[in-house]
Amino acid sequence: MLEKAEAIRQHACLPCSFWQDAVETTLHIYNQQPMRHHEWKTPIEQFSGDKPDVSYFRIFGMLAYISISLKQRQDKLSPKSEEMIFIGYEPNTKGYCFWSKETRRVFSSTNTIFDEKVFPYCSRDNEDRPAPIPVEEEDP
Repeated sequence: MLEKAEAIRQHACLPCSFWQDAVETTLHIYNQQPMRHHEWKTPIEQFSGDKPDVSYFRIFGMLAYISISLKQRQDKLSPKSEEMIFIGYEPNTKGYCFWSKETRRVFSSTNTIFDEKVFPYCSRDNEDRPAPIPVEEEDP
């Protein structure tokens, strides 16, 4: 479990301070997976009898745009959303947890747009990753 948590934290280029969030997210995902020793049922399915819906799963550490409510905006020209980083799932709800680099605080929200190709803590963008080296075929 700890190796999986460390892998998702490193994939997102997040510092070690996000280690606990990575572990909690890994455990959340793990509890939604079918297991052989449970006759290919999930732990949650074993407990409650209901198959879990995993369509809400997102990639740890990716960029997200959180909607700012009308009450929180200063005027109609204020931004309608704020960039944050997805760091996990809100317990016992369908909400997500986010980290704001700007305010250095954790927020929960369900009204979110995700950008699964951008990881704000990475110095590289996924599009800038080196392309695989093409293999040249020899002429017979």
